[in-house]
Amino acid sequence: MEIQFNPKPDFSQYQRSKVGIVQDESRPLIFNWIDTDYTVIEKPFPGMSEQRVGKVPIIHLYGITDEGHTVLCNCHGFTPYLYIQCPSSINSDDKINAFKNELNNHASVLNIIRQKKRSIYYYSNVDQDYLKIQVQLPSDVPKIRSALEKGLQIHYPTGSFDIRPMQTYESNIDFVLRHLFDVNGTGCSWAELPSGSYTLRTGERDRATSEEWPVTGTCHYEADIS
Repeated sequence: MEIQFNPKPDFSQYQRSKVGIVQDESRPLIFNWIDTDYTVIEKPFPGMSEQRVGKVPIIHLYGITDEGHTVLCNCHGFTPYLYIQCPSSINSDDKINAFKNELNNHASVLNIIRQKKRSIYYYSNVDQDYLKIQVQLPSDVPKIRSALEKGLQIHYPTGSFDIRPMQTYESNIDFVLRHLFDVNGTGCSWAELPSGSYTLRTGERDRATSEEWPVTGTCHYEADIS
């Protein structure tokens, strides 16, 4: 009697069908979005992000087309952020820049944008000034939140001012959920990459930028969009 231990499994019966009509970037790529996560890469891909140096987060969307072909979509250029109500002492662009410089001592802040918003914590029908603080990485959000909750002293060329301990808004939302909300996505929904808006990875060198775009997964299609 011959006993075979740990036989090599045959996964051929579980493999998806081969791609028939090859996807072309001139046609929309439509897939059922079934999962998402993110990773951090060492530098941004050329032309895919306003950030040109340093680490960047990439959102991954995983899905399957109506024909049964698997898709990995890499979403570039989406930055983590949080809000605070704009302090009355920050009343000029110079002070916003000084505020940004101080926050950069705690984590990498990419931009601070003044916006009109309305808090849902208390009833009010009046929009107020809020500051949207965009940071480099998801891990930078709690660092900035901690600094703001402790209070800051801001120095600028013509003086200084204090920022009292502040409440932050939307600072505890998971990064992939943040992306889901902002693109109006829902679980197991259909996603469409419009024609001409995305790039398919082939593992070949991009002639225009001479940068390597390696295929990172085993899906039938791997696309990049920003």
